[in-house]
Amino acid sequence: MKRKWAWLFLFIGIPLTTNAAIPQQVTEAAFEAKVIAPLGAAELCQYKALKSLGWEIKIETGNRNHISFNESSKACNQDSLDDAHKNGELILNITIAREGENSWKSVAQNFKSLLNSTNYLQTPLDSAASLCAYKQKVRTAALTATTKLDANRRYNFGVGKWAYCDVPWDEWSKIDQSNRYSCVVATLSPTSAMECFYDYYCRSECAAGLQASLLATQMELYRPHFDQAFSTSEVILGYWQDLYQSDNPFFSKTKQEIYSKRIQDEDGTLHASLGAAAFIGLSGYIGNVLGEEYLDSPADRGENFMIVDMSAAANEELKSHGGLPYFTQMNHQLWKLYNEEGSNDYQEKIDKILAGAFYSQVKVYVHPLGIMSFGEHIKRLLERNPRTPYKFRLHDETTNSVLFERYKQHLIKRCQSP
Repeated sequence: MKRKWAWLFLFIGIPLTTNAAIPQQVTEAAFEAKVIAPLGAAELCQYKALKSLGWEIKIETGNRNHISFNESSKACNQDSLDDAHKNGELILNITIAREGENSWKSVAQNFKSLLNSTNYLQTPLDSAASLCAYKQKVRTAALTATTKLDANRRYNFGVGKWAYCDVPWDEWSKIDQSNRYSCVVATLSPTSAMECFYDYYCRSECAAGLQASLLATQMELYRPHFDQAFSTSEVILGYWQDLYQSDNPFFSKTKQEIYSKRIQDEDGTLHASLGAAAFIGLSGYIGNVLGEEYLDSPADRGENFMIVDMSAAANEELKSHGGLPYFTQMNHQLWKLYNEEGSNDYQEKIDKILAGAFYSQVKVYVHPLGIMSFGEHIKRLLERNPRTPYKFRLHDETTNSVLFERYKQHLIKRCQSP
């Protein structure tokens, strides 16, 4: 190495030779350069993927080389990655031995043996903790996407005239399917197609609005690499039955790599066991119970939603009551109270139920209503259709399975081919 560069490596804390002694204070840059990088591209990119997901790296010296971490999903009950770190979650603790290990070379050899025998980098990457880290990123992406969708005053409600949606036809094209109205699919690029819903005139009903919000969330998550990570055939909006026959990454039933890994949790009990952030980015439906003949406002028969935010208290309330069926029962009770209008304490009882954590602290996006709480939605629906109660359910989809794995692989590929 040329002598004139020596000062630079000393300044950033990286020893000049592999046989240099281990300093008392080891920097993350030194550990990455002298221990992780020599292991090979696979290990280096796993390590960098963990950092990109939001894991914090803490390095100290000690009596033996060791890596420790918490695999649990406790980070899903934090409001952000910063809060998770402050509470001791999503931290990869690395101990480097100084006693008996007098050079970086011997430390690197020891860590190579350690990682080969225990898979210490892949294990945290595949853990529930990493899912929670990913979902904290989805939380940010979902809020960004739905805020932009809601801000577009030219994104209106209704069925398209010539297709399932009205969209700019230089960015989208129609696909003939089984229904009278065809699906629409991106043509030029996934990003330019989805940004139409932020900036241009579009029209759709709430199912397509949900589909758009799911894809927009992925776009915000992957920026600026959405076009490299998703194909135009995956950016498709349509009737549910047609969507099942498409390449849609959330709902396809023809692509086995998607359909076989969808998560079926209609009642929400599985996700409640992980924590509040596990729900962020999931989709579902608020549907009327008694049918069309009981609807005074048919346009409000139900609402497709995407969950944008959820508090730990709301998750705990959902978990303690055994999932969404309990709150469907509470919706029935609310319906009965709305039909008892005029009794002395009916409004007080309604307000008490809607003040609960689940009704007030779960925020969902519904087109064209924007971001509202479950309580606000139920109140609105009962005011328009007082002759039927409403029920909650989650859709079967892939946000926490296929798309989680896909995001991790994207991080690794970006490392391998920047």
